[in-house]
Amino acid sequence: MFQELYPEDKVSYESYRSIFNTHYNIAFGYPRCDTCSTCDEYNVNLRALTQSLESSEDKQSIENEITLLKRKLDEIKIVFPVRGYSYMECDRNMALINQKAHIELPSEWADQIAVARSKPSPFIVEQCEQDLFRNWADYFKPMFKPKCPIPTRSIKEIRVHREKPKLIFHRDSYNGAWVSNVITNNRYKGPILQANEFTHPQKLYDSLLPISAAKYDDCIDLVKLTLIIFSPVPLNRKGRSPVAVAHGTPPLRINNAPIPWQHTYKYLGITLDRNLHFRDHIKRVRKTAIFYQSRLKGMLGRYSKLSLRNKRTLYLMCIRTVLTYASPVFAHAPKTLKKLQVLQNKFCRTATNAHWCVKKFSPPQGLRSTINP
Repeated sequence: MFQELYPEDKVSYESYRSIFNTHYNIAFGYPRCDTCSTCDEYNVNLRALTQSLESSEDKQSIENEITLLKRKLDEIKIVFPVRGYSYMECDRNMALINQKAHIELPSEWADQIAVARSKPSPFIVEQCEQDLFRNWADYFKPMFKPKCPIPTRSIKEIRVHREKPKLIFHRDSYNGAWVSNVITNNRYKGPILQANEFTHPQKLYDSLLPISAAKYDDCIDLVKLTLIIFSPVPLNRKGRSPVAVAHGTPPLRINNAPIPWQHTYKYLGITLDRNLHFRDHIKRVRKTAIFYQSRLKGMLGRYSKLSLRNKRTLYLMCIRTVLTYASPVFAHAPKTLKKLQVLQNKFCRTATNAHWCVKKFSPPQGLRSTINP
């Protein structure tokens, strides 16, 4: 059109390309999404016939035309613009869904998908019942070969025709010759069916899906409820804290299930007590650290030939991580932290093979400074 109006002006191909890309948002290259013109034509005709069926008098002929439009496809062709990716309509639709949304229930995913697209029309979410899922893997297993007979990485186009159901046509270029391979099992002898007849596979699920034992234990831990009253009050003369809950206090009930009172509770690996002294937590952590240290005694002991640097690395990776897990929670309890410091000082004396005259709470300053940067 431009050359017809201005035949004397010469414009290069790159000029057209830059103008279309910058001003009209039109790009050149292979399409990134497969569109089937035949399917679009069928959908338009089917929509028009469905609308005319309500107002037309000759409903029988229109229903026959609708039945013909809903027949099986004669041919399926898939084009791969980029190796391994078909860029079909379903791929583009999945990109519209906000996969970073905070979803907890399957019904929330249905709501999220329903509002993911507004143009040309919102998504229609179909609720799938358990009866809709069929065991297609066992159904097709005896019909086809167990292994694909062709290399799939170099394929550019795939075509399957209704008249030759045993063959798959493929080619490695967009203009090359088609190559066919047999994908069905010749030894399979299925039921003899007439035209327009087919069999359904068996149901995939007959009852509710079972969950693993580990997941069941996690669910049980989530539903367990305990009551604990935190009262960070000073201890009395005997070193005991006053009773927060009087003896004989009846437990609370939720859905007629009693919730017992507890003095300690373990949550996310931290043992909480009612006074927030973390004595039970420090005791459990110290016991675990001593166990790991005894297992690594051959490498961390006095007679180990490892260098001091390697000993320090093993300690920081295997033992120090146990001691400092969730340390900001119990860092305000200096009396209980002293027990963990004693354990670390013991490691320093053992790793450096210090003499017996070294004080119990005064390990070599060089190693202590490297462990506590």
